[in-house]
Amino acid sequence: MSLANWMPQPKGCIIMVRNAGDIVPDGTERRRAKRTELRTSGLVRVPGYRRNMRCIIIDASATGARVRLSHEHPAQLPDYVVIGFEADRVEIDAAIVWTSREEMGVQFVSAFRKSLMAS
Repeated sequence: MSLANWMPQPKGCIIMVRNAGDIVPDGTERRRAKRTELRTSGLVRVPGYRRNMRCIIIDASATGARVRLSHEHPAQLPDYVVIGFEADRVEIDAAIVWTSREEMGVQFVSAFRKSLMAS
């Protein structure tokens, strides 16, 4: 699925605290935007490092995404990363707001731009 079919350009985001999660203890959903299942190939880049990490973008909305990493543990990443959507050849800056063993939730903190990442 192409990003153009489901996601408007973000106009700014509020940064949330890492590990805050998207569900409050009573089970109420906190997301402001509806998620769409994607299951598409992507790349995660840590600014200042040369190596990109392969990932699967599980689902996304106008404000963030759930990302599964192939070989890295998300908790070892810094608070900010760049997420590349390979099929659309675009990337976006993101703040990590929660992590699990293989996945992380990110909040978009910039507009999409043409990707400079190479797999």
